[in-house]
Amino acid sequence: MSPVRIAAALAALLVLGGLVWARRRLVLVRVDGPSMLPTLADGAQVLARRTRQAATGRLVLLAPPAEPGAVRAGDPGRLWFVKRLVAAAGEAVPAELAHYPALAGHATVPAGHLVVTGDNPAESYDSRQEGPIPVTRLRAVVLLTR
Repeated sequence: MSPVRIAAALAALLVLGGLVWARRRLVLVRVDGPSMLPTLADGAQVLARRTRQAATGRLVLLAPPAEPGAVRAGDPGRLWFVKRLVAAAGEAVPAELAHYPALAGHATVPAGHLVVTGDNPAESYDSRQEGPIPVTRLRAVVLLTR
């Protein structure tokens, strides 16, 4: 085999490997609903990196809650919530959220949990209704919005 063909085959393998890696690590999600207005409009797209760690202030993707009625009908396996991480385990629960019953009694976020909110409080189901969210529901951190 000629050196050119070997180089082309190696390049093709590298590209294929890169695509497989990107598919496993990155996810493109379409926003459905008004919970993140004005930051993200209905129909906006976000590119996110799959991870189990996130910094406060970042937009994150979460698996839906297990409670019946907390999510819309449809395919729950394909539904992720886009929210803003406002406090992580060990951090203080923000004062403006402390009066919500679901967060009452939590001066700090318990170990293994997150406090998240939508940017549009009137239209968001988040820690204000659910309380601290288990970190096991964290699926990804948003990298880019469009």
